[in-house]
Amino acid sequence: MLREKEEVEKLKQDNEKLRDDKQREERKNNYALEEKKNLQANVQEKDLAIETLRNQTDTLTKEVNTLREQLEKSEINFQNKNKEWQQADFEKKTYEYNLKQYQEKYKKLGDDSDKLNETLRELTNENKMLEKRNKEVSLINTQLTNEKDRLAREKMEAVNEKNLTKSGVSALTREIEYLRT
Repeated sequence: MLREKEEVEKLKQDNEKLRDDKQREERKNNYALEEKKNLQANVQEKDLAIETLRNQTDTLTKEVNTLREQLEKSEINFQNKNKEWQQADFEKKTYEYNLKQYQEKYKKLGDDSDKLNETLRELTNENKMLEKRNKEVSLINTQLTNEKDRLAREKMEAVNEKNLTKSGVSALTREIEYLRT
């Protein structure tokens, strides 16, 4: 009977340990979910930034094309009107300067876009790793739940055996008492 009590106590301690382990894993899982949400928010922000940069790139490209067309018109006017040559030359230099500025901006935006794409790839990979870790944690939680259920069944069997033993002892005690009288 003392041995059964020790086994029951051991089962209780094991059950407490499993409950603590499960709570710890749930906290880890919650932390991983929060971290996943944060990463997803970062990815959305980076996607928005990329889209903004693409729109700016399109706008700058249109402006560059417009400036190129104006430059071509100026060159045609230069050939047709010698009188307006100095004015056209000034405009040409201005347009070339602007074109160069826009091309530098365009190149910088392209570089920024490449950096953002790299960051996006890194965040996507990190997100995949976190999802994998989340699956592992879920698997561990499932294993812990299964182990807990198994221990609960074993405990229930031990309690039933204990009750059977008590009943048997009580019956034998009554039988002995009966035989004594």
